[in-house]
Amino acid sequence: PPVTTTTAPPVTTTTAPPVTTTTAPPVTTTTAPPVTTTNTPGSPTNVKATAGNAQATVSWDAPKDDGGMPIVGYIVLANDGGVLAPTEGTETTMTMTGLTNGTSYTFTVVAFNEGENFGSDASASSNAVTPVGPAASATATTPVVAGSSAVIPVGAPDTGAGGTSGSNNGPMAGLGGLALLMAGAGATQVVRRRRQV
Repeated sequence: PPVTTTTAPPVTTTTAPPVTTTTAPPVTTTTAPPVTTTNTPGSPTNVKATAGNAQATVSWDAPKDDGGMPIVGYIVLANDGGVLAPTEGTETTMTMTGLTNGTSYTFTVVAFNEGENFGSDASASSNAVTPVGPAASATATTPVVAGSSAVIPVGAPDTGAGGTSGSNNGPMAGLGGLALLMAGAGATQVVRRRRQV
């Protein structure tokens, strides 16, 4: 019989498409600038107050910690919240005016430096003081001469008016005619004339 030759079908090779690799763009890291913290100063210490007439003088010690920047001033506050005053620089004393005589006050102090902050914490309170007005001055009594006697204040100086103690023609004549008259809260001397013998 004839020989039959079978030819195998050709083999088709499929080539995979090339793989495309996508490279991510480099990540840019942005570093934030450092945050600068402005340190606040420490609180003033040793706050003391001395009362005056409708005012008080307050003194204190500068804080030991200035926060890394020079101290530029202070504010003094009264405990009633109604009176406060800034200093004129770095002085550590302040006269607080506008106070009410007879009212008790204490004071605190806040320090400020060159930084952008709200100042230190308030200091401890000062001692309590009470402003007072000046003492009322005594009212002098004007001597009054009436007839044969004169009324003069106790302790009034001898001006020599009307004669001396040995004369017979003045209200200061002699000690034998002295009498002490108590009237109200004070005393006056009634000096009576006597005729010199």
